[in-house]
Amino acid sequence: MKTILSIPSGNRVKKLLKCIEKWRKVCDFEIHVITWDSVTMEALRGTDFVLYTHKPMQSFAKNQNELADITPDWDIFICGADDLYPGNNIHLIEPVCRDNPDKVIWVKDGLYDAQPTHPIITRGWYEKHGYIFDEGYKHNFCDTDLFVRLLNAGEVVKCFDIAFDHRHPLKGAKYDSIYFAGEKNFEKDQMTFMLKHPFADADMKINVKKCPEVRV
Repeated sequence: MKTILSIPSGNRVKKLLKCIEKWRKVCDFEIHVITWDSVTMEALRGTDFVLYTHKPMQSFAKNQNELADITPDWDIFICGADDLYPGNNIHLIEPVCRDNPDKVIWVKDGLYDAQPTHPIITRGWYEKHGYIFDEGYKHNFCDTDLFVRLLNAGEVVKCFDIAFDHRHPLKGAKYDSIYFAGEKNFEKDQMTFMLKHPFADADMKINVKKCPEVRV
């Protein structure tokens, strides 16, 4: 199976390269980076990472959707980030996806495990829908929006035997301009979510219980 780790990143070259190094130690997934930053472009030029560029900086949702669309022939698409490190049992991703070829896989990220913050997308699910995230969100809540859609359609599988390590400032990492840029739109994104899913809280409490759980 062809597994892609998608990483949008800019203005964080050292952070990005450290993250990639950790992934390379535990798996041979193809690593695809999309950036808006010329320093990142130069740092990755000539490497074996697949590099895409897009100026100006765009949202997490748009970056992930674009990479999924322009990357050919993938079977599994991990919506990663430059602060998302491999955790436990990464080798189980491919067999779990093989057994659930038309679902999205919800794994732990160690930051906010109540929803698939960095989901694993299967080709079957993607071909049915044609996109991953709603691009109406600037940054926040695009993952929550996806989760509601998945729960309502019965298209998500929970597998907490697999874990990522999300090294976000809420876990002690340092804030920088990229984190601040994402958080400044929190209230606007929250309003977008509430208008789109006015009954989401109640629905999620009901449907999460019905979400199938895979143990491997």
